[in-house]
Amino acid sequence: MAHGIGVFVVLLGGFGALARLGMKDGLPGWILVKRVIWLVLAGLVAVPYRKPELAKPIFWLLPVLAAVAIGMALWKPF
Repeated sequence: MAHGIGVFVVLLGGFGALARLGMKDGLPGWILVKRVIWLVLAGLVAVPYRKPELAKPIFWLLPVLAAVAIGMALWKPF
């Protein structure tokens, strides 16, 4: 339950930051990509508990997805 609340707070804070940047009218593509990546990251945390054989691939996938999301925020490619 704490993980879900934490994800919600991070998502809420992200939208608050976007409002302070003045991005109220339509979201650029990089924000949509970042939002999808962070929601996937939030969901992937629970997968190894249900399918332990996927733990190792997910272990390597999580930092890659996080790096892509960070890159989207820093470089804003589209």
